[in-house]
Amino acid sequence: MKVSFTVSLFFVALAIYGQRTSSEVIDKSATVASVATLNDSFNGSFAPNRDNYLSFGFDFKLWHKDLFNLHISDIGYTNRSRSDTTMAGRMDEIRLLAQFKVVEYKGINVYPTAGLVLSGNLGGRYIQNSIHENVGEPIVTVEYDYEDTRANTLVGLYLNNRLNLIESGINVHLKNELWYYEVINYSNHLHIGTNVETIPNS
Repeated sequence: MKVSFTVSLFFVALAIYGQRTSSEVIDKSATVASVATLNDSFNGSFAPNRDNYLSFGFDFKLWHKDLFNLHISDIGYTNRSRSDTTMAGRMDEIRLLAQFKVVEYKGINVYPTAGLVLSGNLGGRYIQNSIHENVGEPIVTVEYDYEDTRANTLVGLYLNNRLNLIESGINVHLKNELWYYEVINYSNHLHIGTNVETIPNS
């Protein structure tokens, strides 16, 4: 996969040429939790809210001592497929996965990933249309691709490294991420990203 190979080289270069990785200043005894809500109406009015594709959901992450990550997400997908209505469909997904740090090399942390993905009719249509009724939005009538619930195993690998930008009362650093995982007999995913993080200097 050419894209993942190219980005991996850039990722390694960041770790090698960074003057100092912020793993030296992170409080590794900390447990950090984050919760996020997802909705395609949060678009800042840059585009119409079509309630399509990744439509709504939530995401929960729990990092423990920078060694273990628990990740749970519940996502509702809709495909209205206005150009070909025979392709229209709906799918709910619940993803449960865990990541364990096995090694740190030149500032790059390596986490094998394993988990489970549930898909099908998991109540997303009821949740979506109940909210729409309460806020005066049109009901989304797209039907599920399949009504039963299916389970698939998830396996993958997650890499990250942190580079310090500012070291003072508050440490500011970049957290670079490369994450590939496969849901067996279901889907493949490649995630590449950079986050800005701040950590008080104790």
